[in-house]
Amino acid sequence: MSDTTTPNENLRKLDVEKWIWTDADFERMGWHDVQLHGIARYERVERDQEKGSEGHFSGVELLLDIDYILKWVTSGPRWQFWVAPSTLVFENAYDFEMRNGSMLQWEISDIFREPARYPSGADCWKWKIYGTGIVFLAKGYRQYIRREPILTRFQYLTWEERGEPSFSKQTAARE
Repeated sequence: MSDTTTPNENLRKLDVEKWIWTDADFERMGWHDVQLHGIARYERVERDQEKGSEGHFSGVELLLDIDYILKWVTSGPRWQFWVAPSTLVFENAYDFEMRNGSMLQWEISDIFREPARYPSGADCWKWKIYGTGIVFLAKGYRQYIRREPILTRFQYLTWEERGEPSFSKQTAARE
């Protein structure tokens, strides 16, 4: 979504177009200079309490805690940014790799995808998170905007502005 705007716009509050974005929005979104605060893996386990079954695993989510830049604002020689803490969740993640060795970079330069297949033969995407060295397969994603965006001269938020690291899927939408 990272549109560029001029400083003449109302800078008090950004009207958020969507609080949950999906891979259907991929061509409209951008992750250039997005700050990565954390990575988590969540594996859903389905158990049958009555039968005492230990359960089976039904899919892995790869969750990223990021400061998403919703809009870039030009203001003379300086830029300002509408930034919101967000959770980016990749669904049915598989074959996760970090190609920078043990050195993880914490700023995303962009996210790319190309058609791929899971080992089962099912269609998916091969995702590459440039700037971090992270590569994996996943069916798609959802991105949750957790808080109202803040206008700042920086492309990331302080912990006081964003809150502690979180992988929450709760949005700031006021319904």
